[in-house]
Amino acid sequence: MEQRTTRSSHFVTLQDHPERGLLGLALPMIVAFTFQTGFNIVDTIFVGRLGPNSLAGVSLAFPFQVFVIALASGFGIGAQSLIARSIGGRHMRDADNAAEHALILAVIGAVATTIVGLLALPSLLGFLDAPPAVYDEAYAYLFVILLGSVFMYLTVIANAVLRGEGDTKHPMIIMGAAAVLNVIFDPIFIFVLDWGVAGAAFATVLSRALVFIFIFYLL
Repeated sequence: MEQRTTRSSHFVTLQDHPERGLLGLALPMIVAFTFQTGFNIVDTIFVGRLGPNSLAGVSLAFPFQVFVIALASGFGIGAQSLIARSIGGRHMRDADNAAEHALILAVIGAVATTIVGLLALPSLLGFLDAPPAVYDEAYAYLFVILLGSVFMYLTVIANAVLRGEGDTKHPMIIMGAAAVLNVIFDPIFIFVLDWGVAGAAFATVLSRALVFIFIFYLL
């Protein structure tokens, strides 16, 4: 009886103060997406020490990287909505099925993005009429990002699956951990191993790959 009363009081509190529920769900997502943007900011800070051509190349690559994230987010938002509605309707098998197919689509989407992106990359960068030195830097950065796009897709969509289950805190922690790893890896691959802008891209891919191991454990 006491347990019923406690649950009832929580329900009344949520009904009386829905803004608390909205903030509780929204704030971790805001922080997580801030970390998402932070990847490019950190890369820009470290790459800027390589010279203006390297900085311009990474800046030129940024819209392409955002486009890949947008594609992955599209799959993720669809999966998140379907999972949330399935759980709300107590169709747990449908929710599991949606999560599994979302991860399969992540792999398929990543493979398609990599193939099409690598084939179209020279033409797209050439269309922007970048100087040869900037072109080379942008191509070196995007080549690695596209090869590792599977981890970008899997991380974004797996986080969406967790949010569809009502868990917004773990995606925030995961993206925060990825951002910290990126800060650690960037100087190692850029300067210590002397990989230049390709090292910055590799640090981003490796950071996402490592945190996906933890996400996969949670799922």
